[in-house]
Order: sequence, then C-alpha cells, then structure tokens
Amino acid sequence: MERVKAFLKRKQVVISVQTYLIDALGAMAFGLFASLLIGTIFGTLGENTGVVIFTTIAGYAKSATGAALGVSIAYALKAPTLVLFSAATVGIAGNELGGPVGALVATIIAAELGKNHLQKETPVDILVTPGVTIISGILAAQFVGPGVSAFMTAFGNLVKTATVMQPLFMGILVSALIGIALTLPISSAAICAALGLTGLAGGAAVAGCCAQMIGFAVISFLILAGTVLNSDHYSFDDAAYPIASAFYVGFGLQNLIAARLDSWEKVLFALFIVWATDIGAYLFGRQFGQNKLLPKVSPNKTIEGSVGGILSAIIVALIFGLINHGVYAPHNFFWLLICTILFSIFGQFGDLVESAIKRHFGVKDSGNLIPGHGGILDRCDSWIFVFPIMHFLGLF
Repeated sequence: MERVKAFLKRKQVVISVQTYLIDALGAMAFGLFASLLIGTIFGTLGENTGVVIFTTIAGYAKSATGAALGVSIAYALKAPTLVLFSAATVGIAGNELGGPVGALVATIIAAELGKNHLQKETPVDILVTPGVTIISGILAAQFVGPGVSAFMTAFGNLVKTATVMQPLFMGILVSALIGIALTLPISSAAICAALGLTGLAGGAAVAGCCAQMIGFAVISFLILAGTVLNSDHYSFDDAAYPIASAFYVGFGLQNLIAARLDSWEKVLFALFIVWATDIGAYLFGRQFGQNKLLPKVSPNKTIEGSVGGILSAIIVALIFGLINHGVYAPHNFFWLLICTILFSIFGQFGDLVESAIKRHFGVKDSGNLIPGHGGILDRCDSWIFVFPIMHFLGLF
C-alpha cells in the first residue's frame, strides 16, 4: 500500500472529490466557455449583423468543443505535457459519444492512466504516452459515452418537460438549485451544459444565476437605503456591517467546504495550526511578553507571543506532515513549513480583525452562545482567514 501511495504521489495523482468533481468540473466550464459558448455568442452576432466572419468563427469555435474540454480537464488534473495534448483527441471522442459528461469521464480516465504508466521511465515515451492516453480515453468514451449521454439527455428532458408542465414550481426549483450551485465550488455552467437545459428550464437556470448576483446587490442597496430613509436610527456603520460580514464570513466558510470536499486531513491540519498558534501565543506571551503587538486593537497580545505562536504552529506542522504526507500534497515538505508560517500569521491576523470589530462596537465577545468562550465567531475568527489562504496556495 505504501508503494502504491508513493507511486501515485510521484505521478501527481490525487484521488478525491475535490479533484474529480470540483477541479475537473470547473475546468470543464472553462473549456466550454473557450469553445461552445464563445462560438454561440459569435454565431448570434453573425446572425444579427450579417457579418460572415462572425459566423465562420462560430463554426470553428463550436467544432473545437471536444478538444477544449479534454485539454482543460487534463490541465486541472495536472497532466504532463504529452498527456495534456493527447487529451484533445480524447475530448473529441468523449464529447462526440457522450456529450460534455462523456468527455469529462473519458478524459479523467485517460489522463490518470497516461500519468500512471511508466512515463519518463522508457526510451519511447514520446510514442507510448500519447498511445496509452488516447487508446484508454477512446475506449472509455466508447464504453461509457453512449450510456452517459442517454442518461444525461433523459434527465435533462425530464427537467425540461417538468418545467413546461409545472412552470411555476419547477422554475423556482431549478432557479434555486442553480443559484445554490453558483455559491458552491462547482460549475453551474458545466451542469447546465451537461443537462442540455434549454427553453423554460434554461431560462430558469439563467434566472437563478442572475437572482443570486442581483439579490445580493439589491439587498445591499436596501440596507444602504436605510441610512437615508431612517438616518436618525440607522447609521452607515449599521449598514456596512452586514454587507461586509457576508463577505467576511462567507468567503471563509466557502473555502472550509472546499477543504472538506478535498479531505478531512486538510481541515484538521488547518484547525491544529490555529489551535497551536493560539496556545503558543498565550504561553509565550505570558512567559516572555514585553512588547505589545497592536495595543489599540488587542492590548494583551505581544510580539513575543506572536512569534511563539508561529513556532508552535511549525512544530505541529512537522508532526502532522511526518504522520500524514497527504496533507501537503501535491507539494513538498519544505513548502508545507513555509505555508505554515503564513497560515499562522493570517490566523493571528483574523483574530486581530475580530478584536478590532468587537472594539469598534464596544463588546467583549461576539455572542454568549458558548459559555466561557463567547460566540461562534470568537471560535472561528482565525480559520476564516486560514482556509482561503490554504486554497490560494494550492493545498486544496
């Protein structure tokens, strides 16, 4: 088992929901945007303006859909160069036989097999690598493509028929589900393309995406309007707080979900880093603290405590990394230690931001839900900043 894990790590194969559902599906959306969707836009321009070149561009762009899907998905899977280029052929076959989802499945199989054969270990890699990738991908497309295509078409037709029969109920349902998908780390565009949503169902999906964006904007404007219509009792601070909080809390929680979908180890690693930083900062601060860090924001925090928190986080990261190598995949151990310093710093910064908010509003805790600890935000303030940084640095 250890040999298998070492081999997969060497080939940069990460088997997880994050890799195959979120990363690959998100990349699939980029492939669609770069071919089918931009081709549709140019086609519409050509039809309405009579400019022939737009229609010509549309034809070429749409014809490249399969290749664009294959390359984009293989890129998301960190496929090496030969596998990446070979995925264009696989994408064409997958899209032809099974639509976008057929291209997704075929490319995932081809890319992983292309990465896992003895690449860079034989003198004829330039022939073997494309051969393994293309053969496995086309066989996968022929085997699963028709079934996938039939299922997605049937399901899409079911949704479209149900929307026609019950436009109000199904319109609301489709809009809500696509709106929710828009807030999650998956591609709503790829889902709609895979189901082939058109007509009322397609319109409901578009409405869901628009409502998600417009709804937040409208609510924000209504909140800001309160500073004008009820200025004696509702200040700009009152209006800015819920708007900023939606970004502040929502961004951190979204990345927590993304980390959980990747693996529990990444979530536990972040939490242990935060806890080690807090404990180390407290102990070092009490023992050695002389110089205040930011007395106007948090009078009790010291520079010595901050450094102690970073050192404690590094120790925990060392232990964590030695026990579970997957926590820093696909990077190396040294990269993990560098990242840990940043995670600890951003965790402390998140704590300081929460302290500044509480000081601004003149309260000691964000709530009283947890006896002895305050509110939920008092327990989440650090990792709200840590998870987005982990995602930005490529740990999930």
